[in-house]
Formats: sequence, C-alpha cells, structure tokens
Amino acid sequence: MHKPDELQVLRDIGRKAADKAGLALSEILDKKIFLHHSFGDIVDVRQMHQHICLKMQNVGVVIFIRLYQGLYGELIFALDERTAYNLVNLSKFNYSQDAFGLLTEMGVSVLKETGNMVLGSYLTVLSDILKLAIPPSLAVFMSGTLEQIFSDVLYYPYFRMEHLQRYVIQTDFEVFHENIKGNISLALNPEFRNELVKRAMNSGK
Repeated sequence: MHKPDELQVLRDIGRKAADKAGLALSEILDKKIFLHHSFGDIVDVRQMHQHICLKMQNVGVVIFIRLYQGLYGELIFALDERTAYNLVNLSKFNYSQDAFGLLTEMGVSVLKETGNMVLGSYLTVLSDILKLAIPPSLAVFMSGTLEQIFSDVLYYPYFRMEHLQRYVIQTDFEVFHENIKGNISLALNPEFRNELVKRAMNSGK
C-alpha cells in the first residue's frame, strides 16, 4: 500500500517529465499536446501490453530504451497503428505522405527520430529531478501486435523470476482533432521505487 505522499511524488515525477516530453512532441508536430494525469501501478510484465495499451488497437509501434545505470527498467513511447501514420504525416521531419497500411522507410525514420526526442526530453527532466545521471541505451523501434512486442521482444527474453513486475508511471497524450493518441511510460524494477521517491523528495523539485 502506498503512502499518499509517496503516490503523489511519483505522479508528480511522471507529470513533470511528461510535460517536457510533450513539449518536444508539440514542437515536432507544431500542435498543442494534451497530457492526461500520470498514474502509477505495479504491473506483471506478462500483462504489460494490456496495461499500457488498454486504449489502443492491437497493432502499433513501440519505441523504447532500457535503463541500466542509475535506474533500472525501461522508458516506453507507445502508439497505435493509426496514430503512428497520423504522426508521421504531421511531423516536420516528413517530406512525403504515408498511406495507412504502408509505412515507408522515411516514415520509420520519422518515428524513430520522434521517439528519440520524446524519450530524451523525458530522461533529461528525470535526471534533473533525481539528481542522478541516467545514461540511455540505444532506442529500439518495434512494430506489430502490441502483445508480441511487449511479451516476446521487450520482456520475456530478458526478465528473471525476481523481476516479474514493473512499477509503471504512465502518462497518456493526445492531439485533439488529429486522431493522435499514445502514452509515455516509465517502467521500473519495483525495488527502485523507494529510491525514486527519496531522491525526488530530497531534491525539493
């Protein structure tokens, strides 16, 4: 059971980091990004796709980085299939129109660049709040069924029995009138939750 102040601290961490990530996305799309309130929960990795992608279609795009130092877990930028195409076509990085169902090499490049900027912005704020160096690994781009991405690729080949759970801080975002919705999720080994709260409270941010 969380103490109310702990839960609020975790939500605030997600909100502040997501605010910066949302600003980066807004600059890429030249559109206002609406962020829904961040929330946190303990999630079994075998059900991660259902938790993160609850409001999404079954097929989509996930861009993620693994955190190996400072914090341990993953930072995830997830989009359903329709949103991915709409985002590509709105992006200032794109110079052609991708038809739904046909993601071009340029489209993939746009999504990778967008994911890198969004996740990088999130990590910058997280590092500042926690007063902690968090070097990212190389961002990984995956597309297909969300269940397969999360189970077969993101987790199953890597987890150990003691790491069957993640503490997830998730923020949903959308661009009104453009059919763009997705989320940014920080998924941590639960044992680092207390350290996260302690560092955030000590920093006073």
